Amino acid sequence: MTQCIECKFLDLQKSKDMSRHGFGFCTLTAATFYSLHKKHDCNKFQIGEKSKIDARIEWFENRKG
Repeated sequence: MTQCIECKFLDLQKSKDMSRHGFGFCTLTAATFYSLHKKHDCNKFQIGEKSKIDARIEWFENRKG
């Protein structure tokens, strides 16, 4: 099982409003947002850089909105 927040194809900058609500844009799909923390199987998942994952988690936990 994977979590999008750990994927290198996740983009939190595409829609900051959606990101504040816990959804990230998948750069491999057309206009699709996924839950950052939902565990699911994704055959395109590739783990991102640890520093980016850590920064995303910290930002998400401290977000205002």
